[in-house]
Amino acid sequence: MIGTRMTTSERIFQILSHIIVILVGLACIVPFLFVISASVTPMSVLLEKGGYVMIPPEINFYAYQYSLQTSLLLDALLISVARVLVGTGFSLLINSMAGYALSKSYLKGRKFFIQLLIISFLFGPGLIPYYVVCRTLHLVNRFWMYVIPGAAGAWTIFIFRQFFMGLPIELEEAARLDGANEWQILSRVVLPLSTPVFAALGLFSAVGHWNDFMTSVIYVRDPKLHPVAMVLQRLLVFNPAVGGSVGGSFVEKEMAEKLSAMPAQSVKMANVVLATIPILIVYPFLQKYFAKGMLTGAIKG
Repeated sequence: MIGTRMTTSERIFQILSHIIVILVGLACIVPFLFVISASVTPMSVLLEKGGYVMIPPEINFYAYQYSLQTSLLLDALLISVARVLVGTGFSLLINSMAGYALSKSYLKGRKFFIQLLIISFLFGPGLIPYYVVCRTLHLVNRFWMYVIPGAAGAWTIFIFRQFFMGLPIELEEAARLDGANEWQILSRVVLPLSTPVFAALGLFSAVGHWNDFMTSVIYVRDPKLHPVAMVLQRLLVFNPAVGGSVGGSFVEKEMAEKLSAMPAQSVKMANVVLATIPILIVYPFLQKYFAKGMLTGAIKG
């Protein structure tokens, strides 16, 4: 209540809580600030300071210019964007339909399907059987390897199921009285009320697609199909030399001379920043749905 006086112990708890939150926030943001700083800091400054500097006395953006002029990163960004859009959309479609079906008590074999999902959640298939199945389905070394195998997930289906079970049953009964079938109830009644859980699970799926590079390492060998996470892994172990090339994109002489005045670390960190920007742009718009979507899906039912 407003105006209620806190006891000494409550004040100490509030102060300690704020200090802990501030420290955790700094632990998360300071490394990223160092990455940004390294991406715009000349080599002479880094050598003088012995590594990273928080506020560089001199700034240049040659590393970003170099990164944007090489087609490798841009092509990887397009693959990652396509993977996020197609993969997230397909995953939400499959999981929401499965969750809706399992939320109905009159579904035949409902308990069997739930037990099957629990088993698949607790016991993974193993790398070799998984690879054999994907190769049999002709998914290896194809774009659809990013989309189809991991589209359905037991955890996501259960979250959708719990959310749908928490919706008022009167809404569906009213729709049935108006002559609506199951597809119409799902598309016109249930889905418009499910924005929070769709946004929360959609962002989880999008971040997972964006950050995943192990799928490329194991199943996709074509460099043209590598997402930005895989390209970053390659760039972070690459030392761009003057006049060298990255993925077949040669650096012009003038740009090479400018790159000679900066460390390879700057190019690496510039690519990390460029790859992080899309997630940073999307996250604030969906963050407000996190608590509502996840709590509703986990508690109701």
